[in-house]
Amino acid sequence: MGHKDLYLDFAYLWILQKIVRERKEIRLANADQLYSQIKLLTRHRPEIESLYTLSCFVLALDYRRPELCELIAIDGMQAIPSSWIIPSIVGYMFTYRLHDPLRGAYYYKKASENPKCPLYIKQLSVKLFNKELDNNNGDETLRSIIEGTDDEDYRNFLSDYLNHRR
Repeated sequence: MGHKDLYLDFAYLWILQKIVRERKEIRLANADQLYSQIKLLTRHRPEIESLYTLSCFVLALDYRRPELCELIAIDGMQAIPSSWIIPSIVGYMFTYRLHDPLRGAYYYKKASENPKCPLYIKQLSVKLFNKELDNNNGDETLRSIIEGTDDEDYRNFLSDYLNHRR
């Protein structure tokens, strides 16, 4: 019909109203329902950065479901590849909410590949990665994670690091 942007703007306003309205009565059991509704919108990849960032924070902090953030953010990174903020938020969720600093370092590194990204994000990625490996038998940990992950991009990120460590 030629009005995709108008539809996406309307859908974004609808999801914002829903989030604000439901924040008054947050029921943790409703997280999956809200996630499904957000995914209905993000699958269209609207170029609205705050949709992805706000959704991640609401699901992680209000509904205590930070693990739901990654798939929303992947939609956001595909819709807005120039955003360093979206992968940074996922890096934060993995590092500080899901206690997976290696995965957090991966997302911080993805963010740092954007020329507009502040330098401290790349430094944080390196610091997290090195600290985690120094604390956990580095090479052995990397090999184990590489063998156990289905995410090819993450596997390549870890393999590159392992190859450069030698």
